[in-house]
Amino acid sequence: MKKCTLMLLRHGKAVDASDFSWHDRDRSLTPKGREEAKALGTYVSHLSIDIGVVLSSPSVRTRETLDCFFKSKNMKRVRFEDALYSRGMIFSDPLSAWLDLIRGIHNDGSILIVWHNPMLTDFAWKLTGDHVPYMKKWSLLILEWKASSWQEISWGTLDVSAYITPDFLTFVQ
Repeated sequence: MKKCTLMLLRHGKAVDASDFSWHDRDRSLTPKGREEAKALGTYVSHLSIDIGVVLSSPSVRTRETLDCFFKSKNMKRVRFEDALYSRGMIFSDPLSAWLDLIRGIHNDGSILIVWHNPMLTDFAWKLTGDHVPYMKKWSLLILEWKASSWQEISWGTLDVSAYITPDFLTFVQ
């Protein structure tokens, strides 16, 4: 058995959704959102986590979050998945569809998923058995469990290793 690590990252602070000059999918990060994502990426780079696969919503704000997050290290493979933006409109049970997607990954490294709320928090609740708080913007939840492969992942079996929030990074810097 090995330790498997799944990281769930909520995108950084984006321009206001009530500004109708933007299509939601095209909303970009604010300058503060960019700085926060860079700070989080720098902090995570010191944790020595090998990120093997990155799954991300294709929205502008998640792409920008990834770009800022990985400034301090090389980004591995990123798969932009429309289903991570669709808010579940593609699947009748989107959370189970995402669990199946993870089960299909053949990789020894960790998986990073960059997503939107409320689906990201809902996914985390199901994975941990409701043992995580509502995820703030640009927060990172690191989940771990012992298994021989990603195919063994199931609901309620992951443990919280870390929950890194903007408030935490302000405290440690």
